[in-house]
This record gives sequence, C-alpha cells and structure tokens, in this order.
Amino acid sequence: MNRRYFLKSLSVGATTLCMSSSFLLRAERYFERNNAPLIKVYPKLKETLYVREGGILCFGDPYAPPASIPTWREWYIDYCGEDPSGLADAVGLSDIDLDYEIDEWQFREMYWNRNESPEAIAYNALQAMDIGPLSYGNDTEVIGSVEFMDGPCPGNDSLFVTVPDDLSLSCLQWRLEKLNHPMNIQYAN
Repeated sequence: MNRRYFLKSLSVGATTLCMSSSFLLRAERYFERNNAPLIKVYPKLKETLYVREGGILCFGDPYAPPASIPTWREWYIDYCGEDPSGLADAVGLSDIDLDYEIDEWQFREMYWNRNESPEAIAYNALQAMDIGPLSYGNDTEVIGSVEFMDGPCPGNDSLFVTVPDDLSLSCLQWRLEKLNHPMNIQYAN
C-alpha cells in the first residue's frame, strides 16, 4: 500500500505546488453547506474519474464487467504466451475443453481485476502521475490523502486507489489540474 498525501505546500521538481488557504477554506465551507466535495466541472473534457462506494476511484463505467472473456486456448496462448502446438497436453486439458470460455469470476481474479478493470485503469493512470509525496515532514500539514492498494489482502491481486473523504477528493482534483491533467470527478450511481 502506498499512501500519497496532499500537503499545504509541496515542492515538485523545479516548481512548488502550494495549496492556498483560500482553496482549502472554500472546499471546507462548500462541504459544510452541501455535504459534498467542491468539484469543478470541465464541460469540454471527456475523461471522468468516478468515485464508487468506499471512495474507490475508477476510469470508465465503474460497474462494467469484462468486455470479453477468452477461451482457455486464448488464455494460454495470448495471455500466458504458451506454444499452441501440444497445448492440450501441456496444460492438461482436452482440445474440446480448451475452446470453452473461462468462467467470468475466474478470469476477473486471474487477470481483469489487475489489468483491465476500471479500478486498475485508475490505479495505473494516477500512479503514473506525480500527485503527491509518499511521506511528509513534521513541518508540513497534511490535508488529505489518496491510498494506492496493490493486492489488499492475501489471495486478492486487485489494484485500486481510494480517497478517504470529500476534502481529499477536492484536493485530488485541484492537484490534477495543477499538474495539467484536469479531470471531471463524479460519484457513480
């Protein structure tokens, strides 16, 4: 697990990203009045970061199933890199069984949750951005965080990223805008 903190002041390379007190005050007051995060709407942007229950962030439809599920033959050849000749003997399945589609939940657990799910896509995209430090000093005030989860428990290889509260969500959108990655953020239904 990696936790990224939003700090009042953060030096990133040659620039300094200082979250202004006025922004924080606006975000806090907005939340107090509306019981919702202060979120900008970018009408021309098509990219939307969705927030599911538990503060889980997603790109794309947060509840979408896998677009397609491979057969066992496709799985072993395309995903695992097995040689197609003698595949049935190598994996212990008959030629007929190799042409059956993998069970959806098994495919999710083996591959999709870590590579193609809306949660994994958000994890990989946000992880690649420099949205904040992994640690902070005693002289810096923490005002929010984003948590990157890589396999949250034994037997679960899912990737996902969460925000613990609405202020963190406002800070995330602010930080993304300052890093030239503005995104619409909205709660999933």
